[in-house]
Amino acid sequence: MGMVLLPVAIEAAGGQPQGVWYAHTAWGIGGVDLIYPINRGLYFYDLTTGENRMALNLDRNYQGISPDRKLAASVPFDGGGNKAMSIHHLETGTMVDLALNPSTDRGAGYAVFSPSAKFIAWLEASGSLTGDPEFQPLVRVADAVGGSILAEMNKTAAAQAAGWGLVSWMKPVGFLSDQTLLVEARGENWGSVAVLAFDFSANSVRLFHQGSFSGFAYP
Repeated sequence: MGMVLLPVAIEAAGGQPQGVWYAHTAWGIGGVDLIYPINRGLYFYDLTTGENRMALNLDRNYQGISPDRKLAASVPFDGGGNKAMSIHHLETGTMVDLALNPSTDRGAGYAVFSPSAKFIAWLEASGSLTGDPEFQPLVRVADAVGGSILAEMNKTAAAQAAGWGLVSWMKPVGFLSDQTLLVEARGENWGSVAVLAFDFSANSVRLFHQGSFSGFAYP
């Protein structure tokens, strides 16, 4: 399997870069029914000393890192299967496992953390992207400290918020605040794409903006 370097975060001080967090990611492997990114390990390269440190072992498939870079999310790297998400406390080495929803059978991926790192959201799914059986994505939110599940959003709620008859794909892309999660969704036509705002404390979903999510910009 070909792997390339994937930068995921930059450490900075005084307006100057101090280090880069990165993972290995699969490149050019193809596949029509791949749901989640295939990554391996997590590293920190210190630009001031040249030291390269491994934060997650190669048996972990990295899926996300918190804004303060103290937490990372991953699933086992073993080629697939119905694997649950885990939260790694990078300073202590402890882990919190996030139990899968019993209705899903395609594992978990695409983890994002809230600005305070108190909450985590990720995608689970069942079915197939080829439509047989029908793909059923499920966005879930949990307490990042204890791992308790706080909320879920299915594709029916996403379709209603977007004004579509059907959602064929969705994934969490980031938090606006500790209570509002952004979810990118696509309609029956893959070209129909929108970003939805999920207020998980109120269990409400609304249209945030038409178009796909590109990233956050900071002043």
